[in-house]
Amino acid sequence: MILRRRAERIPQRIFLMEDARTISFGEANDMVNRYAAGLAALGLGRGDRIAIFMYRGIEFIFLVLAANKLGAVWVPVNTDYKGEWLEETVNESRAHILATDDELLPRVLEVRARLTCEQVLVAHDGPRPTGDVESVSEFSALPAHEPDMSGITHGDTAAILWTSGTTGKPKGVMQSHNAWIRSGEAGNRNFTTTADDIAYNCLPLYNSAAWSGDHLPGADRRHPVCAGPPFFGRRVLEPHPPLRASPRPCRWAPCISSYGKRRNGRTMPTIRCALSRWCRCRAT
Repeated sequence: MILRRRAERIPQRIFLMEDARTISFGEANDMVNRYAAGLAALGLGRGDRIAIFMYRGIEFIFLVLAANKLGAVWVPVNTDYKGEWLEETVNESRAHILATDDELLPRVLEVRARLTCEQVLVAHDGPRPTGDVESVSEFSALPAHEPDMSGITHGDTAAILWTSGTTGKPKGVMQSHNAWIRSGEAGNRNFTTTADDIAYNCLPLYNSAAWSGDHLPGADRRHPVCAGPPFFGRRVLEPHPPLRASPRPCRWAPCISSYGKRRNGRTMPTIRCALSRWCRCRAT
């Protein structure tokens, strides 16, 4: 609902950035609707679960938002998992679809015969992988009609996140739409973000802080979010107009802290590290 409203009111404003690629709220909403159509065609519906075993990237974000538009539940899977851990996480999540990328697909195929999910969906850069898999790239040709979200409520489960397993076996924790919305609002209050900020996410998307600290606040406060491989911020931000100086260098990310300072005679955009809740990077 938030994405649709942003697309209606500020369709040209940048929402996502990946390498040299930028995607506006309007473009993101259209693509998410196409993803929703593709997932629905694979049988995903309200209450069904899609496990997402992928590295950071815009496709991951589109799958999450598309699943939620259908009333489905997304389950991010730790990208370090393989073998028995991967198998148990996907099966115990009771996922209808497992989405992965071409880099992680070999791990999925190693346990495919023991997985209970009905479909494997692959995001890939090169030729379509062979075997019993569906391709995410085919979703882009589907209609961008807005899904019917009338039956979805704030209390419905939006996601299941698995705990890290620090003190015991990982457990799946249900998160409602309301919990995520409140988390995004709290992130903006905590970081005092404005629409002139650019959020740079350096966390994997199976980590809740990546969403509560960056992606959800970006949708809520209407500022761009960098999504992609680690520490690619310079390649993304250099070509874009300066926004405002940041007084908040991050000691955990020295390779990007310089973006909050004047450089080559111009003020660089704000960089806010997603680790700031721990490293106190709001301090000057």
